[in-house]
Amino acid sequence: MNADEAIRALEEERERGVSLIQRAATLEDLERAEVAVLGRKAPVPRIQRSLGELSPEERPRVGKLVNEVFEALRAAVAERREAIRAESERALAGEERI
Repeated sequence: MNADEAIRALEEERERGVSLIQRAATLEDLERAEVAVLGRKAPVPRIQRSLGELSPEERPRVGKLVNEVFEALRAAVAERREAIRAESERALAGEERI
């Protein structure tokens, strides 16, 4: 994989990952989405492991994007986790009123 292919794959994976995370309706769904986008066999970690195959000039550019994608996906997971918990708490509070 060359640098341009890696960058294209990372951008696509960021979009796909954020979308998958945002669609998670339960904490279990979110955990599955997290493994799918951040787990060892996911595309982003695979690209990270392949950085050594790139030329020394290309590595910093692709490596920086790998880090940015990891951060974006982790932030999306944390944000969605909080939203699911808040929704769950609101639902429980609503049930207690009934």
